[in-house]
Amino acid sequence: MTYKVIKLDKRYSGYTRFAYLIEPVTRDVYQSRQQINDWRDWCWSTFGPGMERDWACAMLHINKIPNAIWAWDTEHGNKRIYLKSNAELVLFKLKW
Repeated sequence: MTYKVIKLDKRYSGYTRFAYLIEPVTRDVYQSRQQINDWRDWCWSTFGPGMERDWACAMLHINKIPNAIWAWDTEHGNKRIYLKSNAELVLFKLKW
């Protein structure tokens, strides 16, 4: 399955916390759900625990989790993984 990488800017939620978002490129709902689940499992085992994007951004503002490296967003039909920097993106691309 293929995916697209988007460099975040002010148009995207989470741009203050993360540099990239990754989402599957398919119209098949089952495949995209499976892919996001596989990516989330891999990120969890590679980078450590993550959380939903909105939670990660809120925690940044109260300085509770200053080093969140990745997050996900599955609200409103989104199927996205967020990565903090180029280093995480390179590892993701090497794996997937």
